[in-house]
Amino acid sequence: MIITAFLEVIKRIIIYHLFPSLIVSCTVLLLVLGIIKVFRLKSPSIRGSLFFVALLKPLFTLIQGTSPAPLKVYPPIAVGVQLPDPLNFIPAHLWYNEAQVVDTNMSISLSLILMATSLFLFYRWRSYYLFCQSLSTQSSLQKEKEEFRSILTKLRKKIGVQARLFITRTEYESPFSLGVRDPLMVFPSYILAQLTPEEKEAVFTHELVHIRQRDTF
Repeated sequence: MIITAFLEVIKRIIIYHLFPSLIVSCTVLLLVLGIIKVFRLKSPSIRGSLFFVALLKPLFTLIQGTSPAPLKVYPPIAVGVQLPDPLNFIPAHLWYNEAQVVDTNMSISLSLILMATSLFLFYRWRSYYLFCQSLSTQSSLQKEKEEFRSILTKLRKKIGVQARLFITRTEYESPFSLGVRDPLMVFPSYILAQLTPEEKEAVFTHELVHIRQRDTF
């Protein structure tokens, strides 16, 4: 009896909380990425705010739960146009007229959402791979690397992380780290040239902490 009740609780958590939250997460992710792409938003603060706000709906769905049975299609916002609304993402009262809700096959919609998300991730990972390949064809500036050898040796021991240093003439917007098994810190030379010794040490520490926290993963 206890096992049956426990399995029923697990089933309800999966069906009414985890599963709907997954659908909403994928939908909102694609929506936010579309907004960023269309409006060409470059500001990290604006992009971060959009992704943070986008987490709220999936979070509420995860906590409160919702029925995954129907997907709802609300009324046309123009002649011949209908807006699919997975799991009541947009409240019906926002429309001028209350619509007749039409149930649709959830498996089809879920498949399309997951397919679009997978294609986006594949595109991102492929772009990341090609970027790493192009970076590997460049040569690091050896003279500048020698300048920071002692600083990096001290910081690596202090933070407990090993990472290779790559200094490039390419004018990237900021330093960054990449790689998991053999992490690499990339620093544009023009940025390092503008920093004091204390600021350089702070920037190196920042990137090493990123690697220690596995943010590159």
